Parts: sequence; C-alpha cells; structure tokens
Amino acid sequence: MKKLSPLKILFLITSVSLAYFSYINFYQHPRNKQIISIPEKNIEILKTKIVYKENRPLDYNFKENQGNSKIDSDSEYLDELINRSGIDYISPKEGMNILMLAIEANRGDLFKKHIDHFKDLEYKNHFGATALVLASSGGDIEFVKTLLNKGADPNVKFNKADFTLLMDASMEGNIELVNLLISSGASINNIDSVGMTALLYAAREGHIEVVKTLINHRADKTVRNKKKLRALDYAYLYKFDEIISILK
Repeated sequence: MKKLSPLKILFLITSVSLAYFSYINFYQHPRNKQIISIPEKNIEILKTKIVYKENRPLDYNFKENQGNSKIDSDSEYLDELINRSGIDYISPKEGMNILMLAIEANRGDLFKKHIDHFKDLEYKNHFGATALVLASSGGDIEFVKTLLNKGADPNVKFNKADFTLLMDASMEGNIELVNLLISSGASINNIDSVGMTALLYAAREGHIEVVKTLINHRADKTVRNKKKLRALDYAYLYKFDEIISILK
C-alpha cells in the first residue's frame, strides 16, 4: 500500500472536518445559518436575557408600612390611612401617593373617587414610577384605560434603563395592553439603554401575536441591540419558527 505524505494527510483531515461542519450546520440545522457566525461558547451568553431588576417597579409593602397597626387587610389599612392623614398623603419612604396606593391595593372604588383630585398624573414615586406605570406593570387594564383617558403619558420612561410601558407589555405578552397602549399613542420603536425595542422583547420571549401587532404598526425589524442581535436573530436563537416566518 502506497504511503500518504504528511501534507496529503493534513489535506484529507481538513476536507473531512469542513464537510462535517457544513453537514451539521447547514443540512441538519438550516434555520441556524442566520447566526452561524456566533461562536458556540457565546450562545449561552447571548441567551442571557437583558432584563434589569430596576425595569419593573417595586410592589408597595403594606405590611411593612403598617407598623403597629392591627389591621390585617391592605384595603382597610388604606381607608384608615386616608382618614388619618388625608388624601394628599405621600409615603415618606417610597413617595407613593393615595392614587398609587389605591392601584396597589386594587381599590377601584377609591381610585375612581379620587382620581380627579390628582392633577399631575406624571408624578413619579421615589423609584421613578407614575401611577400609569404601576397600573400597566400590574396588568390592571381598567386602571390603565382610565389613566390614559385622563391624559397620562403612554410613552413615559422609567428608571435607569429607559424602559417603556410598551416594552414591558410586549415582554410579558399582554396583547390587550399592547393594543391599548398603541391606540393611545405609544411609540413603537423606542430604544432602551441596552438597545432593546418592544419588538426585540416580544421576539425574544416568543410572543407571536405581539410580534404580529408590532409589525403591523411598522416596528423596525432592523434594530440591533447592544449584543448586535435583531428580533429575527432571537427568533432563530430560540427556534421560534412562526416568528421567523413573520420577520423574514
């Protein structure tokens, strides 16, 4: 048997390796060819979700703020607080006014009764959240509708990440809230501090109906976040076939 030279052996090994690489990436997994340039070791890093803790407003801790009060119910405590401190009360630690506390306690009666008293609906608590932010983040559609009808800003940005209500609703997949915000004038293509848009959040989380709605309202598919990923890249990364077909 004729011996092969070291150069020929090296050539054969290289050829076989390239053929195997092509088979694995383009034949078995053709959907991944859009992100084939991403090193394997970086895939998990890219999948790390860009959601900062400060994006979501903190819940008001009624128990912590009741002190020595023997009232167990948040609702009853709020009634007592209004009777004791008046409608203009603001919690010293969190900067929460009565309208915000009514939202947190799910007191629609107090909310409707006192909303006209609060002229500045853009007032922010110490965490940078308005009443609309609290209502929207809690998914309280009726509170959100009322605040928007009263003139609350649907494009309010809160906290350090420049997160918007539409981004939040898109990330959560709340299509009713997404439609409500858009119909009230929410900007579709706002970009937060890490380069994410509402469409990027929706695509990353696999929310098909939200992606469709945003695209129908001219969401920009070309935006790349700080990880250089587009909405389509997230769809390929997580293998969301229907979203891939929408965004192609």
